[in-house]
Amino acid sequence: MLSATDWIESLSPWPSDGFGTERMRALLRELGEPQERFPAIHVVGTNGKSTTTRLTEALLLDGGLSVGAYLSPHVVSWQERIRLNGAEFDFERAITGVRPRAEAVSATQFEALTAAALLAFAEAEVDVAVVEAGLGGRHDATNVLATRVVILTSVALDHMEVLGDTREAIAAEKLAVVQPGCTVVLSEPEWRELAEPQERFPAIHVVGTNGKSTTTRLTEALLLDGGLSVGAYLSPHVVSWQERIRLNGAEFDFERAITGVRPRAEAVSATQFEALTAAALLAFAEAEVDVAVVEAGLGGRHDATNVLATRVVILTSVALDHMEVLGDTREAIAAEKLAVVQPGCTVVLSEPEWRELAEENGAAAVVVTGRSNLALAIAAAESFLGRPVDPHAADGIVLPGRLERRGERPLEIWDGAHNLAAVGWLLPRLPSAPPGGWTIVCSILRDKRPGMMLEALSVLGPTLLATESRNGRALPAAELAALASAHFDRVETLPEPAAARARALELAGRHGAVLVTGSLYLLADLRGEHRDL
Repeated sequence: MLSATDWIESLSPWPSDGFGTERMRALLRELGEPQERFPAIHVVGTNGKSTTTRLTEALLLDGGLSVGAYLSPHVVSWQERIRLNGAEFDFERAITGVRPRAEAVSATQFEALTAAALLAFAEAEVDVAVVEAGLGGRHDATNVLATRVVILTSVALDHMEVLGDTREAIAAEKLAVVQPGCTVVLSEPEWRELAEPQERFPAIHVVGTNGKSTTTRLTEALLLDGGLSVGAYLSPHVVSWQERIRLNGAEFDFERAITGVRPRAEAVSATQFEALTAAALLAFAEAEVDVAVVEAGLGGRHDATNVLATRVVILTSVALDHMEVLGDTREAIAAEKLAVVQPGCTVVLSEPEWRELAEENGAAAVVVTGRSNLALAIAAAESFLGRPVDPHAADGIVLPGRLERRGERPLEIWDGAHNLAAVGWLLPRLPSAPPGGWTIVCSILRDKRPGMMLEALSVLGPTLLATESRNGRALPAAELAALASAHFDRVETLPEPAAARARALELAGRHGAVLVTGSLYLLADLRGEHRDL
């Protein structure tokens, strides 16, 4: 059998399937999550990491602490990499402790070394570990720590094929290790904005399949009534981009918010949602809000909003949606959404079946409430404030595109029900239809199981106008019409949303009823074409 040194040297230093922490986290789970048993100082940067790690180790030892230190690469021997209380640790012993499980998950060389160090520190019950990152930060095997302090030594153009071809992009990768509530130490002040905004206020994080925007707005109203300064971040919008970022009950200056992050966002090639999220968080930090209520975009674990100093998590509901990204069972989807739970926070649920998962993820308290958005908002606001709230403070909250009554003759309702669960919520809440039933105007995104949505909508009436929003994922009107023909007696194809709506109003007549539904993007398109509506 190979010695520990020979075995380590036999492993590939580079992942064959791309960088990421998934395999490392699997290995740590097998080892009993040793990284959670001590606080860490995480050292990232282009140059000076090993020296900074050793200097920090010495200062902490002099302060009377038991200290682990992990460095890379080595110069004289592998022994240099893992240190305990100022001395090199027994390398053979460290590697032996993780080898079987590392082999089982096909760990890389650096993953096995990192796991060995973390297990050694946990078993020694160190007061703190000073851990040097390998490459970058975001996808590095060391990005699994219970980090109290991050040190960014410097940023220069290195490993550009992995980290990016600008200093801004590289800094973003390195500072992706920053966790809510930790301290960041910089030698270069230009990276301050990348490290700080989301740490400067506590947050209520709203995740779930449906009802997130309404719950966010209701929670915002209750907290404002409680005397707090409140930021709120929502997506998507229906009327305008202004809806997305709110401060103290009003829409924030969108141009100003985006201008504040645009240069940095461009430098790191941020996505649209990442830039929007950063703009909101920076606006909230600069306004010194008491709390921000932040709606997640997609899922939770990998969502751009999963960077907050979260005090309360609201899980509105779990249904089969975005299955190609989140998983093909409700259990898998719930796990992705509740991955945002941080140790010590409160989790508010409307579905009690997710209690155990929330507790496993570190929730200090789990509140199970009624299945209404208002019940969720009340429980969240009261959990954050630590006192009762007045539910009537949210009485006036109405969101565009949510059971929105647009006309009376004919009756016209707009609702952005965008998946099967949302349609199920909508059906019993619609007003009674006239004898001829509802005339439906519909556009559905391709990945939303449109056939099942159409079947559910068919109980409302015999007529559907198939159209398509401008969203790139929208099913073409002709394809939607072909699917609808199995469920509706009369189906017409009108790709332009305005034309489809006009035809529906004509078919319904003054005494009929029109429902525009299937996608918030459809409603946004109609708003854009008919600002006077």
